[in-house]
Amino acid sequence: MNREYWQARGELYPCPNPAHDFRIGRWIVRWQLAQDAWSTVSYSGNLLTHRLKWARVESPEGLAFTEVVVGRLMVLWARAPE
Repeated sequence: MNREYWQARGELYPCPNPAHDFRIGRWIVRWQLAQDAWSTVSYSGNLLTHRLKWARVESPEGLAFTEVVVGRLMVLWARAPE
C-alpha cells in the first residue's frame, strides 16, 4: 500500500490551508492548520493519523526542527544556523 491507495479511499488528501512561516530572532517557525487531522503514510504503508504528537524532524539541509501537533494545529520550530 502507498499514498495513492489512501488518497483513493478518501483518507489522505493535501492540506488546503497554507503554511505560515516567520522568524523570531534566530528561530525559524512554521504553523499550519489541517482540514481535519494530520496524517502520514509510514514506510510499511500504514496510515498514521496524528492528533497529539511531539517529534524531532530533520531536514536534508541539516536543520533539526521540533514538531508539535495538537488536533488540527501543527507548529515547527528550529534554531537557524549561524
